[in-house]
Amino acid sequence: MKLHKKWILLVEDDADVQEIMGYDLEAYFEGAVKIVTARDGIEATRKLTFQAFDCIITDLNMPHRDGVQFIEWVKQSPLNTSTPVIVVTGFPDHNLSKSYPSMPMIEKPYKKTELNEALSKQISLGRLDQRVGAEVLNILIQACDHFLQQVIKESPKTEEPRAKKSNEDLKGEIIGCMNIKTKEGACRMGLGFDHDIAKKMLSAVGAKDSVPEERIVNIALSSIFKLTSQLFVFNTGEAPTLEEKLVFTDKNSFEYKEVKNARGVIIPIKCSTGTIYVQALYVKENTNVRKAS
Repeated sequence: MKLHKKWILLVEDDADVQEIMGYDLEAYFEGAVKIVTARDGIEATRKLTFQAFDCIITDLNMPHRDGVQFIEWVKQSPLNTSTPVIVVTGFPDHNLSKSYPSMPMIEKPYKKTELNEALSKQISLGRLDQRVGAEVLNILIQACDHFLQQVIKESPKTEEPRAKKSNEDLKGEIIGCMNIKTKEGACRMGLGFDHDIAKKMLSAVGAKDSVPEERIVNIALSSIFKLTSQLFVFNTGEAPTLEEKLVFTDKNSFEYKEVKNARGVIIPIKCSTGTIYVQALYVKENTNVRKAS
């Protein structure tokens, strides 16, 4: 049976310790975690750019960029600013503990049970501001990438994500939104499309130029959700449900103001025709959810 995997970044410069730690965690969690490794702070920082994680485990005394510097990079990373961090080190830093009192610090040589319990707790608590889980976000980005390849017939490039501030307009010239629910919870995703992308989509499906762009974007949302669902089933065995699907024609509407006020992360996916902006949003539970059509 497939399970949702929690994405864990393990940063450890000692190859033997890294291998043992990764093996022990995978064995303890029985396939429920996906371990991504890095051997120093520089390599780990690169992995923050386009990859979301549910938890990060890091050493402190490492070459090139030490653990304290790496943690500062984590806190500035749009995709991972809210990812909980566990420190496993032979050289505890009491100043770091004062700066981040809720960050577990485990001293080497560590006990397997101590690390297992710390990771279990961080996973159960979730990301620090309850944003979209790492697996959900990673699959949504992958689905949009596939959509551009299949419909626009181009190889897109995912650009560096950035944080979306509260009360900041969603990126894109035509904007839609989906609320996707899985057993792990619900996530809200805004999708912004350039006009040129919409025109290319019209051409791809053989529609007339007179068809409103909002209609073709609505169809695009359905297609992207279908791809997302296929990827979810492949990765987890679970089919998500589409709770809400909107295309905004009025920026004064309650629905648009709600997502505009949300904090989140913006991930531009570019091709030569234009850009799709994937926007993972943290929106409080809404009792007035409009069911997908």
